[in-house]
Amino acid sequence: MSFPLSLDPASFLADNATASSGKPAGQVKYCLHTVVVHIGSLSTGHYIAYVLAPLVLGATGERKWYYTSDDEVREASQAEVEKAKAYML
Repeated sequence: MSFPLSLDPASFLADNATASSGKPAGQVKYCLHTVVVHIGSLSTGHYIAYVLAPLVLGATGERKWYYTSDDEVREASQAEVEKAKAYML
Protein backbone atom coordinates (compact mmCIF):
# COMPACT_ATOMS: atom_id res chain seq x y z
CA MET A 1 0.00 0.00 0.00
CA SER A 2 1.40 3.40 -0.87
CA PHE A 3 1.02 6.40 1.42
CA PRO A 4 1.74 10.12 1.09
CA LEU A 5 4.45 11.82 3.14
CA SER A 6 2.17 14.84 3.52
CA LEU A 7 -1.57 15.40 3.43
CA ASP A 8 -3.56 18.53 2.63
CA PRO A 9 -6.99 18.06 4.24
CA ALA A 10 -8.54 20.78 2.07
CA SER A 11 -9.74 18.18 -0.42
CA PHE A 12 -11.78 16.55 2.37
CA LEU A 13 -13.41 19.75 3.69
CA ALA A 14 -16.26 21.90 2.46
CA ASP A 15 -15.21 25.05 0.59
CA ASN A 16 -15.94 27.32 3.55
CA ALA A 17 -14.58 24.98 6.24
CA THR A 18 -12.00 26.19 8.72
CA ALA A 19 -9.42 23.83 10.16
CA SER A 20 -9.15 23.39 13.93
CA SER A 21 -6.11 25.67 13.90
CA GLY A 22 -8.32 28.55 12.80
CA LYS A 23 -6.66 28.71 9.39
CA PRO A 24 -8.80 28.47 6.27
CA ALA A 25 -8.87 25.12 4.48
CA GLY A 26 -5.85 24.72 2.23
CA GLN A 27 -3.49 26.48 4.63
CA VAL A 28 -3.02 23.48 6.91
CA LYS A 29 -0.82 20.58 5.87
CA TYR A 30 -0.06 17.43 7.83
CA CYS A 31 3.40 15.90 7.45
CA LEU A 32 4.11 12.28 8.23
CA HIS A 33 6.82 11.91 10.87
CA THR A 34 6.77 8.22 11.81
CA VAL A 35 6.19 4.94 9.96
CA VAL A 36 5.91 1.81 12.12
CA VAL A 37 6.60 -1.53 10.43
CA HIS A 38 5.78 -4.98 11.84
CA ILE A 39 8.02 -7.81 10.68
CA GLY A 40 6.81 -11.35 11.39
CA SER A 41 3.46 -13.08 11.86
CA LEU A 42 0.31 -12.42 13.89
CA SER A 43 1.64 -14.42 16.84
CA THR A 44 5.25 -13.22 16.84
CA GLY A 45 7.39 -10.55 15.30
CA HIS A 46 9.38 -7.39 15.67
CA TYR A 47 8.62 -3.70 15.21
CA ILE A 48 10.89 -1.14 13.59
CA ALA A 49 10.18 2.51 12.89
CA TYR A 50 11.23 5.19 10.46
CA VAL A 51 11.32 8.58 12.18
CA LEU A 52 11.65 12.02 10.62
CA ALA A 53 14.19 14.00 12.65
CA PRO A 54 12.68 17.34 13.68
CA LEU A 55 15.84 19.44 13.56
CA VAL A 56 18.40 17.49 11.52
CA LEU A 57 18.73 18.78 7.96
CA GLY A 58 20.46 17.17 5.01
CA ALA A 59 22.84 18.89 2.63
CA THR A 60 19.99 20.30 0.54
CA GLY A 61 17.97 21.47 3.55
CA GLU A 62 15.53 18.55 3.71
CA ARG A 63 14.72 16.86 7.01
CA LYS A 64 16.39 13.47 7.50
CA TRP A 65 14.67 10.11 8.02
CA TYR A 66 16.12 7.53 10.42
CA TYR A 67 15.57 3.77 10.67
CA THR A 68 15.25 2.63 14.29
CA SER A 69 15.26 -0.88 15.75
CA ASP A 70 16.16 -2.42 19.11
CA ASP A 71 19.88 -2.28 18.48
CA GLU A 72 20.31 -0.02 15.44
CA VAL A 73 19.73 3.58 14.42
CA ARG A 74 20.85 4.68 10.98
CA GLU A 75 20.00 7.27 8.38
CA ALA A 76 17.36 6.13 5.86
CA SER A 77 16.49 7.50 2.45
CA GLN A 78 13.06 8.87 1.64
CA ALA A 79 12.75 6.13 -1.01
CA GLU A 80 13.33 3.48 1.69
CA VAL A 81 10.58 5.02 3.82
CA GLU A 82 8.17 5.18 0.89
CA LYS A 83 8.77 1.47 0.16
CA ALA A 84 8.19 0.40 3.78
CA LYS A 85 5.33 -1.99 4.47
CA ALA A 86 3.63 0.29 6.98
CA TYR A 87 1.73 -1.15 9.94
CA MET A 88 0.88 2.30 11.34
CA LEU A 89 1.43 5.87 10.10
